[in-house]
Amino acid sequence: MTCNEAAELVSALCDGETIPREAAEHIGVCKACQALLTEYLEIGAELRRVASLAEYEAVGPLSLKRKRGAIPALWQKGWQTMRIPRFAFATLVVGIVALGLSLALAKVHAHSKGNVVLLTVAASDGPSHPCPLSTIDKKNSECGRGERVGSGYLSYSVRLLSKEDDRVRLGVRAEFHSHGEHGSSTDLKDVAEKQYSFEPGETLQIEVAGLGPLNVTGEWMDYMPYFGQLYLEHNLEPAPDELRIISPVLLKSKTVVMDFWGSSVIADQKDDLAWFYVPRDGLYELSLSQLPEAIEGHAENNRLSFTINGASYTLLTGAPIARNEEVWILYTPNVRPSGAWASHAVIGTEMLGHLIPRSKVEN
Repeated sequence: MTCNEAAELVSALCDGETIPREAAEHIGVCKACQALLTEYLEIGAELRRVASLAEYEAVGPLSLKRKRGAIPALWQKGWQTMRIPRFAFATLVVGIVALGLSLALAKVHAHSKGNVVLLTVAASDGPSHPCPLSTIDKKNSECGRGERVGSGYLSYSVRLLSKEDDRVRLGVRAEFHSHGEHGSSTDLKDVAEKQYSFEPGETLQIEVAGLGPLNVTGEWMDYMPYFGQLYLEHNLEPAPDELRIISPVLLKSKTVVMDFWGSSVIADQKDDLAWFYVPRDGLYELSLSQLPEAIEGHAENNRLSFTINGASYTLLTGAPIARNEEVWILYTPNVRPSGAWASHAVIGTEMLGHLIPRSKVEN
């Protein structure tokens, strides 16, 4: 056995562990390995001695006056009186400094304000929804939603206009429709945008005519969160009678028809359906109950497969779609949801007894 091989076992021997016979025999006759063993033992003894002094040494009166040259004197005293090898002492000091720097960096990171403000928007009669807005990425500086709330339909959009210190300036459009009328976050162009100054940690109330206040809270984050993950609150298993369409991508054969990245809906009532509109293509309505003239699709985990006019379709989502394997799809070409722009994709939910109001799209 060589000294390099035995050196790895010297530390184990100092820790009270049993080492292989060959290594023990080598260390017993090798002066270099014995010297290394002595150094390790001295390191342990010195550390215990210093700890003993720190434990029993009385604390003197606190002085705020700094003595000139005190730090160099301590270094010199430690370097001169340290009984362990000097290279070991230097290594310990470097390790302590590195640890301190890493802790400082961790502390700064933990208190970082971040470049994404994660808003939570909630109506008094409806669920809350996340709205992450980036201060540096214009593509992720706006969010919107349209959903059924109480006896009507709420549409809103929130835009991050600017950031100054800990506050952000938000541009908000919101409108409430009575039952039977539909809107979405894409058809708010005629609604006046109101601006608000907001600091995460506060609660912002936005009055919506016919509905009441929207409550907005928020926190800073240092990354753009995955919308679907927040929407599901880390629970990937669909509940009974629940249909989840999370950040879907629609494929026709191997061609992408539409990518609804970041848009998600959950039809969580027995009589609910989910729907999405693809510009210049048509309207797709999905339900766990059979719809008139609908076709049957097969759901497996995060994939829904179906066939329309001999063409194979696959809907890929960011989470399992449903517990049921059978999902019914009603496809209507050359139409669009009433109020939506023909050039924009729209996704939403509706009660099964109220199919989506639609208008004819001229070819």
